[in-house]
Amino acid sequence: MASFSDIKLLEAQLQKTRIFAPFEGIIGLRYVSRGAYISPSTVIATLYNNSPAKIEFAVPSRYSAMISAGKKIRFTIENDTSRVFVGEVYALEPRIDESTRTLKLRALADNSDGFLLPGQFVKVDLILATNKAAILVPTQAIIPEQGGQKLFVASGGKAREVKVETGTRTNMNVEITSGLQPGDTVITTGILQLRAGLPIRFTQVK
Repeated sequence: MASFSDIKLLEAQLQKTRIFAPFEGIIGLRYVSRGAYISPSTVIATLYNNSPAKIEFAVPSRYSAMISAGKKIRFTIENDTSRVFVGEVYALEPRIDESTRTLKLRALADNSDGFLLPGQFVKVDLILATNKAAILVPTQAIIPEQGGQKLFVASGGKAREVKVETGTRTNMNVEITSGLQPGDTVITTGILQLRAGLPIRFTQVK
C-alpha cells in the first residue's frame, strides 16, 4: 500500500508531465508524436501571440530626431495593398545602425481578426508631422528646368508660367513651398506643348 508521501511524489511527477503555455495564443504545427520521449530542449510546437501584431522596421538616421514613441504608422501587406492598417510606435533602438545608418523601430497594430501573420513583409508609412496648410500638386505637373522648377497655371484663359519651390514629395504629389497661392488652377496634362501666354479652354468631362 502506497504511503501518503509516495502519493504526493507521484502527483508531483504527474504534474511535471503537463505543459502550460506562458501566454494565450495560437499553437502551430506539432513536432512530436504522442508517446514520444522528450527533454526540456525538445521543440513540441510553436505558440504565436498575433494580437496585437508587432511591426519591426527601420528609418533613415536623418529622421531620428523626429521620431518618438506614440507616432502613428500606416502600412500594407505584400499580398493585399488595398487594405491599409494603422499602428503606433512603442519602442525605438537607442542607437543608429553603423552599417545601414538606420534607426530600428517597433510598432503595435490591432490584429483581432488574425489577418496579419508573423513573417509577412509590410510597406510602412511613418507620419512624422502634418501640415494642414500645405499646397500639393500632382508630380506630373512639375517641369524641371535649369536652375529650378516650374509649372503652368490657368489665368484669364491663358497659360501662365510659374516658378516654384518644392518640399516633401510622395509617390503622387509634391508640396509647393513657394510660387503658388490657394485657389490657383494648376494645369496637369499637355504641359509639354504649353507655352506662356497660349490660350487654353476647359472642357467639362462627365
